[in-house]
Formats: sequence, C-alpha cells, structure tokens
Amino acid sequence: MSRIPPDLGRAENETRLVVRPEEDGLRLDRFLRARFPWRSREHLKERIREGSVTVNGGPGKASRPVRPGDEILVTLRRRGDPFDPADIPLPVLYEDEVLVAIDKPAGYVVHPVGRHQMDTIINALHLRYRRTDDPARDVVPKLAHRLDQHTSGVLLVAKRDDVRAELGRQFAEREVEKEYRAVVAGRPDPPSGEVEAPIARDPEARNGLPMRVHEYGEPSLTLYETLEDYGTHAYLRLLPKSGRTHQIRVHMQWIGTPLVADGLYGDGRPLVVDGETILDRYPLHSARLTFRHPLTGERLTITAPLPPDMERAREVLRRG
Repeated sequence: MSRIPPDLGRAENETRLVVRPEEDGLRLDRFLRARFPWRSREHLKERIREGSVTVNGGPGKASRPVRPGDEILVTLRRRGDPFDPADIPLPVLYEDEVLVAIDKPAGYVVHPVGRHQMDTIINALHLRYRRTDDPARDVVPKLAHRLDQHTSGVLLVAKRDDVRAELGRQFAEREVEKEYRAVVAGRPDPPSGEVEAPIARDPEARNGLPMRVHEYGEPSLTLYETLEDYGTHAYLRLLPKSGRTHQIRVHMQWIGTPLVADGLYGDGRPLVVDGETILDRYPLHSARLTFRHPLTGERLTITAPLPPDMERAREVLRRG
C-alpha cells in the first residue's frame, strides 16, 4: 500500500501516535523518522530537544527506546511561526488537467528548507490542490524545475508523476527554451553577444553554494541582448543555453555587469534614486518558457509580465 504524501499546505500542529509491537525498542528519533519519512532526522531531533515531542505525557529524549502502547504526541510546526501559505500569491498563467504554470513572485523559496517550513511556493500549491479527505480529487503538485528565491516569473508545476518526469527530461536534454530579463549595473560590451564560460562550485565559498567561472567547470553558454541602455545600467534579454546553478548571475558578473543588488555576485547595494529605493533584490525574471506538452506533444509558450519593481526601475533609469 503506497503512502499518501503529506499535505504541506497545512501545519501539522499536533499528531498523536501509538507505538506498534513491531516498533518495540526503536530509539525515539528513529521511530519518528520511520513515521515521518519526509522530515529529516535532524529536524525531528530539534523538535525533541525543544520539547515538541512527549512520551506518555512526559518529555521525550532522542535516545529513549519506545515500547508498544506508548503514546507519542508530536508538534511538528515550529513554535512562533504563524505564517499562512494562503498569503502567498500564485497567479496562474496556464492550467489544464495535468499541468499548471504560475507567475512566481520574487522573495519566496520554492521548497520547505531550513527556517522556511510554511512560507514556500510548494506549501501554497498544496493548500490549493491537496484534498487528502477525498483521494479521487487529491492532487499532489510537484515542481518541474526551480527558480531561486528572488527570481520571479514562469514556474511549471506538474499534477502527475509521469508529467513531471517528461518535463524533467525536456529540461535535462535542453529542449526547453528559456528567456529571462534582468537589470544589470554597467553596460555590456559589446551590447549583444554570448558568454561561453565553464561554471563550477567555488571551493572557497563558506557555505559551498556560490558558483564561479572556472576552467574545470561544466560547459555553460548564455546569450544576451541589451534592450535598453541607461548609461550606468542596462536592461537585458538573456537566453541561457545550459542550466547551471546561478548561471546568469555568474556570467553577468564574469563580463563585468553583475545584476543590481546581487549580494553573492555583485556588491549587494540596492538601486536607490533620489533617496528612493527602487530595487532591493537582484532583478531576474523568467519571462518565457517554450516546451512540448507532456501528453499532447503540442508546443506551448508561457510568458509572464515583468514584475512592478522591475518596471519601476526601467522607468526611473530611463529618466537618467
């Protein structure tokens, strides 16, 4: 019997469990990991340490063995986290019975991770589509790809596993055409061209995440075109032909025109004009995706309008 995936759209405030005979002797943390396989062991141990897990009404301890009949009360939602995923806007750009494309707003993480447990895009999608009390109508939405926290624009979501698998194949084999827009500091020279520079993880980065151009990196290619030249800044159209982590941000840094307000690959300073903060996040927008529908084979193009803060930046920069 297959396990029903957890509903990430609702906080699991209190879950009451009773230890079964076959679970006799398991450490409490291993018992919880078996019952909540979608949670990391470290996350569960943290819940135990902070007192969010009790055994027969008393405090739990990670190493304590459980016994048949023990009653375990678990509070999985982090204390002091009142966030409601219903507050996350999910503008729909396209939807059918197996696929939905949303216009992801900037500022939201796509999957629960670290301190982001209820304030992610997937939480909001679960809240919209899950019907755990009605299996015939229950839809488990799964992302076909990802966008960084501060990147906005077209995000594809599959309603079935086979659909996600086919979309994943198209992304992996570079059959999906991707177009981005960005505001950068400086002016690319030449105004249009291509950046062909291998990208690798930076071994000197403290958290191991930031990338850099390196001769031993993975082959990477980005085409760019200057749509508007403001003198001190530029508005670009970008076509990544490979799918490396942070590719556009790394390549723009490499040619000397980092994205505005990019704290990893630029100086991180917001765009401020006449004392007004115009952009306080790196302005990168997934403007268009073109792919084949996983079931029909029809070629689809999904577009997303430029977000208001990027439109505002263009208006202000045009005025010099």
